[in-house]
Amino acid sequence: SPVELGPVVFAGADITIDEGQSITLAGANFVSQSSSGQFSAEVNWGNGTIQSATIVENGNGGTLIGSQDFLESGVFTSVVTVTSGAGLGGSDERTITVRNLPPVVEVGDSQRIEEGASLQLLGSFVDPGVFDSHQATIDWGDGSPIETVAVEEVDGSGVITGEHVFANDGVFKAVVCVIDDEG
Repeated sequence: SPVELGPVVFAGADITIDEGQSITLAGANFVSQSSSGQFSAEVNWGNGTIQSATIVENGNGGTLIGSQDFLESGVFTSVVTVTSGAGLGGSDERTITVRNLPPVVEVGDSQRIEEGASLQLLGSFVDPGVFDSHQATIDWGDGSPIETVAVEEVDGSGVITGEHVFANDGVFKAVVCVIDDEG
């Protein structure tokens, strides 16, 4: 009698996305000689998430449906495994490259203060890399040293606070810089 082989799996092409985006199993499929008609599929996305995939059977194989959000940058190896009702399995992998994105910073409109008065700066930022940590600096534009300022953050969103006294009159352009732990 013929020897039954496990499913032959294609996990899909390698892909590059930006952090915060989702990917799907578009193009993932399998073929099988199994006559059992029952298959299961599992995806190890490479980012710590393992989940079942939906199978749409078509004759001697099927296509796979599933999706995953990638909230952190990096290079991940995703493994798709299909198992037949007879317990025979096949796997394939693809590389998922997730690019780091910089945070988007908002500090509001220009402010006018008197010489020698204190300026309170309150800004915010959003980063699609929700697991990133952040640091912020302000160059007050008046020749004083660049200052590291307080950051409060949760899940990729945060608030920046700073205070500065301008010793001389003039027009100064303060520059706020927020960087994540990946530069």
